[in-house]
Amino acid sequence: MEESTHRDISATEPITLAIDRAKLICFEPFDAGKWLCLGFCVFLALLFEDGVNLNFNMSGGSGPGGGMPQGIKEALNWIVVNSAIGLAIGLGILGFAVLVLWLRCRGIFMLIDGVVHNRGLVVQPWSRFAHLGDSLFKFMFVFGFVWFLGLALITGLGVVIALGDIRASTFGVLAIVALCLSIFLFLVWWIVMGTIGAIVNHLVVPVMYMRNLAVLPALEIVRREFLPGNAGAVAIFILLKIVALFVLGAANLAVCCVTCCLGSFLPYIGRVLALPVHVFNVSFSLYFVEQFGPQWKIFPDLPPPEPPPLEGGHYEPPQIAPPPLLPDRPPPLPPEPPQPPPVLPLD
Repeated sequence: MEESTHRDISATEPITLAIDRAKLICFEPFDAGKWLCLGFCVFLALLFEDGVNLNFNMSGGSGPGGGMPQGIKEALNWIVVNSAIGLAIGLGILGFAVLVLWLRCRGIFMLIDGVVHNRGLVVQPWSRFAHLGDSLFKFMFVFGFVWFLGLALITGLGVVIALGDIRASTFGVLAIVALCLSIFLFLVWWIVMGTIGAIVNHLVVPVMYMRNLAVLPALEIVRREFLPGNAGAVAIFILLKIVALFVLGAANLAVCCVTCCLGSFLPYIGRVLALPVHVFNVSFSLYFVEQFGPQWKIFPDLPPPEPPPLEGGHYEPPQIAPPPLLPDRPPPLPPEPPQPPPVLPLD
């Protein structure tokens, strides 16, 4: 379908629609049961994720000779001596991370379904979209493995370059070159993989939901129909989604302050209280996808709003005067006046 590549795609127009959708779902009317169910879906979709985490620890220390700190040496020696325990702990952490990723992939489609249909269900979407969640889980597992593999290769390259200074227990030219090159490659790798992850989360996932497709076919549709001719709008959209992540982080912080840190110790409570922000975030992506043509319409048409009731509590439609009755046939013409007799000429 080439028509979608020639449409005027805006990255900002869906913001207003997403705000209206969040107000409709959360407050028109307010339904505590729907809040609790949708909050649980948000809890699953964002399991162990609290907004944006930018804790880059760049601090370091060195001994008198500029070598490896004593604490790190002792930790490495403990891991070598207790390798079996370390391996068991590592496998346990890996298994827990895989379980969390699987639950999150299932929760994403549950949340989208609740936002699209303005309802709070848990059991039905959990079963109905299980195959889509499993497909997304497999892709994200491989994607995460490739991400960390790239980070490991970049780290290994830095170690190889700085090997001479490492053996000499000094921080010289080789170590500086390795550090600068590693930081540059880390940034490039993070931008590339982060862009791919954003496209999958905010464009591919809605296509999967709408077309009932696995990740790779949905990714091919996005590459063929969404990206050509719309790269600028998609880039601005991704940047706005990054801003939305900071908004989510601010909302989580606000909930934590209001509830006296109860939202941090009980994440489900925090998700429920910040539900309007999460509904907006999902709706923003869905309304952006809708711009690519009528075939991508995802939200059902809303019924017309009911008129407000009168003071007595009963609505009475306004009385409209009926139109005047028209005759079935035109009225007869009036009779012509009698003509005078003709005047005869006299001989």
